[in-house]
Amino acid sequence: MSQLQARRATIDDLPGLRGLWSAHQLPVETLEKRVTEFQLALSGAEILGAVALHVDNHHGKIHSLAISANEHEAQVRKLLWERIQNVAKNTGLVRLWQHAGAPLTADNGFHSAEPTQIGQAPAALGLAGNQWLTLKLREDAAAAAISLDKEFAFFAETERLSTERIIEQGKKFRLVAYSFAAVVMAATFLLFFFAFRKQPKLKQLQSKQQTSRPAQTNAPVGQGVITSNP
Repeated sequence: MSQLQARRATIDDLPGLRGLWSAHQLPVETLEKRVTEFQLALSGAEILGAVALHVDNHHGKIHSLAISANEHEAQVRKLLWERIQNVAKNTGLVRLWQHAGAPLTADNGFHSAEPTQIGQAPAALGLAGNQWLTLKLREDAAAAAISLDKEFAFFAETERLSTERIIEQGKKFRLVAYSFAAVVMAATFLLFFFAFRKQPKLKQLQSKQQTSRPAQTNAPVGQGVITSNP
């Protein structure tokens, strides 16, 4: 036997599925219209097993299981169950259901459903009046929404506190910057103040120095000094 593979059914699989459904006394005409709900286990081109997953409002009902009678039934069941789990995860389902009389898997966390649980399931699944096994995959949509709201509120509060810290740090930084600028301006003012105060004193000093210098007499060119003899 070729290696087993699993995939979603297409309309091209209908010829093989009709024979499998008929062998298990399933409503062929009804299931033909829901062929895309089916997951298949194949060996090459041969369909060894098929099971459907009806999804409604984050709930999934496993139904219409059909497996060829052969020595590989356990492998087929395991492969189909793994496939259903992947589809449920990718679809975001919160709970799985299967009929207690013909389960795909009797364990893996499934347990008998309480009437209150059945009452909370979508009516479109048609669970009323039968015995069902159920498996909770994650929190129900309402509880998940509440949890998501709490997470968002926590995130918003964290962001608010972070923003306040940044603003407070910005205020402190501006205060330090303004203080530093004030010191620089004050130092510059004092520097210019003392420079202007010293400027008149420098002028007075220069004036005194010029006054204290001896006067120089420049004699006319070509004239001698007349002296008188006694």
